[in-house]
Amino acid sequence: MPTQSDLNAAALTSVWGRRSLDLPVELLDITRDITREDIAFLTNRSVYIQVINSKAVLSGMTEPLLVTTEEGWTIHDYGEAMSVSPGESLFEGEEGKGTVVNQAVGVAHKMVAMAIEKGWAGIEMIAGVRLIQWAMWNAAQDQQFEIFGFEPTTEEKKRRDRIKALTKTGSQTQEDSLKRD
Repeated sequence: MPTQSDLNAAALTSVWGRRSLDLPVELLDITRDITREDIAFLTNRSVYIQVINSKAVLSGMTEPLLVTTEEGWTIHDYGEAMSVSPGESLFEGEEGKGTVVNQAVGVAHKMVAMAIEKGWAGIEMIAGVRLIQWAMWNAAQDQQFEIFGFEPTTEEKKRRDRIKALTKTGSQTQEDSLKRD
């Protein structure tokens, strides 16, 4: 999962990132080959995930229940399956919703909670962007809930450990980080 500084660098070095920030883009830049930074920039702003109950019994298409999250995203709840993406809320620019990364983490936690409330046996990831897959795996780990279709890398496991260590020490860590030697 890219760090915020990776995303910031992608925004400045990517044609699409520069355009989204209303920075000038030379015409020659548009005709160049697509870079890894371009793909990272666009992918991390096109967050989505599709999941099903790991023991789903699917019996045809159902009309989804639409659940709007605090982040403004709409979860499509099909009973035995769910999907989400920021959709139009990505472009609304509302204040106080946080970054796409923070929003994806919040939505992943909501989807895991919904799966547990619905009595799902576990979550099987069908498709999605790595960022929200990691966030959903992380949320499932917190609830000791089974998740399939995602294997975290060593770095992703370390990231979870760092987050857990920071939240465990809470305000003490924040106070310590403000102290000077």
